[in-house]
Amino acid sequence: MINTSKEKAGFFAENIRWIQPLIAAFILLAAPGIADQFGGFKIPVIVSGSFALLAIVYAGIMARLTDTLAAKIFIYVAIAAGAIALGAKLPQFI
Repeated sequence: MINTSKEKAGFFAENIRWIQPLIAAFILLAAPGIADQFGGFKIPVIVSGSFALLAIVYAGIMARLTDTLAAKIFIYVAIAAGAIALGAKLPQFI
């Protein structure tokens, strides 16, 4: 008899394309604070922040290409956060 049931992979296996860069972005954002608390060398926030921004953009692109509910929720939350940030900064320039 042919088994036609499809076994579903876990959450991380289905969303690995966009979760890995998102985790890397959080690590990059936390690295300057952690290095400062342990008395290590100073990591410029602009450097780690730039790489974190690139990782978040890459995570967004990969989430857009992933067809899961979690990826869609991440995209909508990212769009809402961007709109709120733009709405908060725009009056400063007008």
